[in-house]
Amino acid sequence: NDLNKSARWKVADAHARRVTDVAWSPLVRWWIASAGADGDVKIWDLRSGGGEPVYTLSSHLSSINRIAWSRSHPEMLASAGVDRTLRLWNLRKPPRFLVHTQDDFATEVVG
Repeated sequence: NDLNKSARWKVADAHARRVTDVAWSPLVRWWIASAGADGDVKIWDLRSGGGEPVYTLSSHLSSINRIAWSRSHPEMLASAGVDRTLRLWNLRKPPRFLVHTQDDFATEVVG
């Protein structure tokens, strides 16, 4: 499995509802995050074949508009949803991973 070659990656039923955004980690080349209209962020590890998410981050009350990985901390990402919240996630903080919520946010995430 050579991750340097471009390839299609397809997962059936990745989210309970439609996928709304996808972001490739700029620091960990085998991690992809997906966001869904189901309110979940899922982290996929392509080394494991990508069939099941390695993490599911649940906290938004409705659809997620955008996700963005940190460019300096590989374990951090942000999500912004229709519920007008910005959530900051840390993959080193199980079991919930949520480290901050900003309410009444304008739903755009800058990567």
